Amino acid sequence: MSQYYESMRRAKTGRDIVGHLLVMDRQGGPVWYAKWRDGTGAQVKRRLGPAWLERRPEAEAGDHGTGVDAWRQAWRPRRGRRPAGQLDDKTAAQAMGDAIAAHQVDVEEAAARAATAHVSQLTLATVAAEYLAHAEATRALRLSTFSDYSYCLRARILPAPELSAKPMVDITPRDVRAWRDRLLKEGTGPRTTNKLRQLLANVYRYASRADTYAMEVNPVLAVEKVREPRPGRLNYFTPDEVEALLSATREGRHRTPPSHPVGDAEKAWRRLEDRQDAALFTTAAFAGLRKGELLALRWRDVDHAGDRLGVWRSYTSGAEGPTKSEEPRSVPMASQVADTLKDLLKHRRRRFTKPD
Repeated sequence: MSQYYESMRRAKTGRDIVGHLLVMDRQGGPVWYAKWRDGTGAQVKRRLGPAWLERRPEAEAGDHGTGVDAWRQAWRPRRGRRPAGQLDDKTAAQAMGDAIAAHQVDVEEAAARAATAHVSQLTLATVAAEYLAHAEATRALRLSTFSDYSYCLRARILPAPELSAKPMVDITPRDVRAWRDRLLKEGTGPRTTNKLRQLLANVYRYASRADTYAMEVNPVLAVEKVREPRPGRLNYFTPDEVEALLSATREGRHRTPPSHPVGDAEKAWRRLEDRQDAALFTTAAFAGLRKGELLALRWRDVDHAGDRLGVWRSYTSGAEGPTKSEEPRSVPMASQVADTLKDLLKHRRRRFTKPD
């Protein structure tokens, strides 16, 4: 008949795992056992060896005792020198720590093998979808960048035969180079090619994280970027050219001619829209704002007293968000901009004239 006793011992494995020592009656005498739950939550039981113990005279059979070292209430060390192969409480606790450590190595190696088997079947499409979902959930990318990356993955990377025909771990630098060179041969510009290459590298970088798939090799890093041509000379509009553009806009000559007869009411609305377009182009030309920043301007951002424009936000991909630099700024408001906006607010606009 076996007896069950326990002694609390902390394993020296770097993990917070607590083992319990058990003393069980066997035909040849008492035997130490260890019992614990491993890192996966599974219960483990191991035989440690013969116990150099004897039952206390006052202990009754089946007496388990209470408390942390309950076994001491029913068992005591034998007298005399401990023979080799027999374990007292200290050597049993050490053996339990070794057993737990060895078991944890087996558990972790099994988990690594399972993860490797899983990773070996991963496709680029699966990881790319996870990468985008993670970026969207954590807002790691601007909305416009997220939309651009989604399109590039869907249209330019995932359908590539060099990348889609095999699991992700089997894609080699040679495959990546063949894909990159094909893009260039088909007419994709160096700048776009480098952007696509970097996006592919980002997906592999996501897969290499310890909290995803711990993929060890990123084949994109072995394939260099292509040389991009130096930017050419920038062609700025002169003030006269800007005024010619604004004049054409005020007259509606920037529009596609209507394909149907236009009544007086529609003509009036078109004239208002033309003046608004001219105000937009004036602000773009003389304040240097990006399109999204122009679309996000509010009247409260216009400081006529200080001759400044506050640039606090940008409207891109159908939503309002921070500016491209994610830093608000203030820009000088030239007289052309100030006069145009005053005219638009006081004489041209009928609605949308409040600060917000």
